[in-house]
Amino acid sequence: MADAIASCNFRRSALGFNRLDLAVLSHFDRDHISGFSRLVQTSRIRMILLPYLTPLQRLVLALQQGVSADDAEFGFYIDPVGYLRALDGGDIGEIVFVLASGPDDELPPPPIEPGPDLEGPEEPPIKFPEDTPPEGSQDELFCAQDNANVRYLKRGGTISVPFDWEFLPYNDPSMLPKATKRFQLAASKLVQDILTVPTTRSATLDKLKKLYDAHFGKSSKNRNIISLFLYSGPVNQSAVLLWHSSNRPLGSLAGSTRFSQMYTGDGTLGAGKQFADFEKHYRPGSRLARAGILQVMHHGAEGNWHSGLGSLLKPEASIFSSDPDHKGYAHPHAAVLRDFWSFHPVQVDGSQGLHLLGAF
Repeated sequence: MADAIASCNFRRSALGFNRLDLAVLSHFDRDHISGFSRLVQTSRIRMILLPYLTPLQRLVLALQQGVSADDAEFGFYIDPVGYLRALDGGDIGEIVFVLASGPDDELPPPPIEPGPDLEGPEEPPIKFPEDTPPEGSQDELFCAQDNANVRYLKRGGTISVPFDWEFLPYNDPSMLPKATKRFQLAASKLVQDILTVPTTRSATLDKLKKLYDAHFGKSSKNRNIISLFLYSGPVNQSAVLLWHSSNRPLGSLAGSTRFSQMYTGDGTLGAGKQFADFEKHYRPGSRLARAGILQVMHHGAEGNWHSGLGSLLKPEASIFSSDPDHKGYAHPHAAVLRDFWSFHPVQVDGSQGLHLLGAF
C-alpha cells in the first residue's frame, strides 16, 4: 500500500498536480479504512466522498467484522469525520456524504452541456447540489466539531468540474446493514452510550452485539456490505477519446465515446431488480452505455455477480483487482472471469497496476 501511494504521488507530481481533487472510500471494511487512512496521511485531498450510514449501521458493520472498541479503526465507526481529520499529516478540504438512494428519488439529470474552457483561477471549481442532513444526523459527534466541513450530496446529484468532467455516485439501499425499527428502538440507548461514554464503550459494544445476534442471528449471511458505485466521465456525451496510452492491452478505446469509468468497490450487481435499479440510475445521459472501463465488483467474487453481466455491460476493459494465488479467496472466481473473458480482462495486484493516459 505504501509503495502504491508513493508511486501515485510521484506520477501526479510529474504531471504538475500537488493534491487529489477527489478521494472516495467506497465502503467501510476494516482493511479499506486502514489503507484509506494511509492515503489521507500522505496526500493533500480537496474532497473526500463517503457513503452515509447512521451510527447504528456503522456499528453493526464493525460488529460483523469483529472490530473491537480497542482497535484503532473503531474510531472511524464512531465518528468517520473526526477520525479522518485527526490523522497525522492529513490535509482535507471538505467531506461529502452520499445518502442511500430511494424509490422516490428523482433520476439524475443528464450531463450539462459543455462550454468553453474556464478562465481565471488555476484551480477549477468542483460543484454539486447539496441536500439537507438526514434525520438523526444531528446526533453525530462531528456535528459539534468546528472543523468538520461536512456536506451531503443531493440524491441523484452529480459532482462536476464545469464544463469538463462529472462523477455520479450510487448508494444501493438494498445493501444497508439490517436495522429494523424494533432493533433500532432497542439499540438506541446503547448506541448513544457507545458514542458518548468512552469508559464503558467495550462493555456496551458487547451488549449491542448480543442484541443484534438475538434479532438477526449469528449467520454470516446476515452481513451486507454497503459499497458506493461511482461513474466518472466527460459531461459532453459526444466526447471522443482522441488518443490514449496504456501499460496494458485494452479494447477499442481510441476514437470511441466509451472511455468513461465505472467503479464498483465491493458492490453487488445481482439479476432482476438490483441490476434494474442500477441501470435506471445510470441511464440518463447514456452514462452506463459510455462506461467502457469497468472495475469488476469485489475482486471478481461470484457472490457479487450474476451470469451474463459481462454481455449486459460490454466493457472495453474489465479490471479485476485480485490475487488468484490467495489461498482463502482465490479471486477472481472462474465463472466471473469466463463471463468477462471477451471483454478484455485486466488483472491488477500488488505488483502490477493499470496506468491509462489519454485526451478527449
